[in-house]
Amino acid sequence: MKKIILSCTIIIFSFMNSSYCLGSGTKDKPPSGQKGEAPSVLTSTDNPKVPPGLNPTPSLQPNKTKINTSSYHHKKGTFSPAEDKIEVVFYNVENLFDTEHDKGKNDWEFLPNDYPGKKEACEKIKSDYFKEKCLASDWTEEKLKLKIEKIAEMFLRERAHLPDILGLCEVENENVVEMLAKALGYEKYIVTNGPDKRGIDVAILYHPSSKLKLIRRRQHVIEGNHFISMPTRNILEGIFEIDGKHHLAVYVNHWPSQRNPSQTRLVVARRLKTLILNKLKYHPETRIVAMGDFNTISNDFPRPIRGVLTEIVEPSVGGDSLLYDVHKMFLRMGPKSIKNLLPRGTYFYAKNMEWNQLDKFLVSSKLLNEEGLRAEIDSFRIYAPDFSTKIYKYDDPNFWTFGSSVSGVPQKYNFETTEKDELGYSDHFPIVLGLKF
Repeated sequence: MKKIILSCTIIIFSFMNSSYCLGSGTKDKPPSGQKGEAPSVLTSTDNPKVPPGLNPTPSLQPNKTKINTSSYHHKKGTFSPAEDKIEVVFYNVENLFDTEHDKGKNDWEFLPNDYPGKKEACEKIKSDYFKEKCLASDWTEEKLKLKIEKIAEMFLRERAHLPDILGLCEVENENVVEMLAKALGYEKYIVTNGPDKRGIDVAILYHPSSKLKLIRRRQHVIEGNHFISMPTRNILEGIFEIDGKHHLAVYVNHWPSQRNPSQTRLVVARRLKTLILNKLKYHPETRIVAMGDFNTISNDFPRPIRGVLTEIVEPSVGGDSLLYDVHKMFLRMGPKSIKNLLPRGTYFYAKNMEWNQLDKFLVSSKLLNEEGLRAEIDSFRIYAPDFSTKIYKYDDPNFWTFGSSVSGVPQKYNFETTEKDELGYSDHFPIVLGLKF
């Protein structure tokens, strides 16, 4: 089945910050004097009315890949019945690609080995390592089906319910997001269509209910000299109405990897800060959750998060820090009995035998109030069930870690096999946060 990116609407807005909006709900009032620009595409299961003169893209064809989730202890599409809480989760699902080529994208590694043009495209790769990896790969419909089933298992095997809002990164397009949404039982999702050369995007799956309603969605392009030749993922913004009265702005991020200089992540951090400050300027009561794979480590300098978003006084928000790192707050304030059970990070960098907290929740100060919509810091978890972990053994006698082992690391996905007990899940753990109102 060919990939078709569903484009509900393409609307040109006047935003200096390279963003655009699709959907219903009250729109933010932009500052005066901003320059206009042509937007890219944001896809969604919601279908806003198409403005005159714009033709909607034909609907995505029904997916033929059948996903089996019948073996789990509770039915897919089960959400928390609590009337005064919602749960937010973020998960880097590690290279969720479909089996068709997206024009203009370097997705050849994740295609069947007999796909037209794959061999020729792989041969053009300059790196011998990545060239051989591309040529040797055989990403089939069967493997895609198994990959989605393992992501679904992460949420259906032991958990009592699905999160109300599930942020994702490393998804290729709407096709795979739709497949995953169906496998889990989500009716609604939004997904970016950004300029990343591999075609990597970010998404939100959500469960509309009396306590949760999406009222607007946007994606925001990251600009700068570095991103002309190496474009990065867009920031996805979803504005939700909680319990009919609270507004929650969710920003899903997937920042440039550690192969890029720290300055690139600094640019994205400043972009996110501008988005949040503009939001709070016109809607000061809005609660903010910025989540994602921020790809930042402790020795990054300049510091993209601490130097821009957290741990600095922001006069425009009453002298508070703009955002607060939930994981750090949990380590200071959370129950000791729980803290001692959590992994030391969401990602294990085996080469350095190092844990990193790449995946984060950053929340605004209003979510730390004792009334209204508020974050329950004690609810924070790095979700690492035993079935998703493994013992990493260092068996290279030429490496300094030879003979060592580390337990409880993410069981990353094995893209080369179809043996279910050898597949794994992702090289990241999900993170979980509860919001109460």
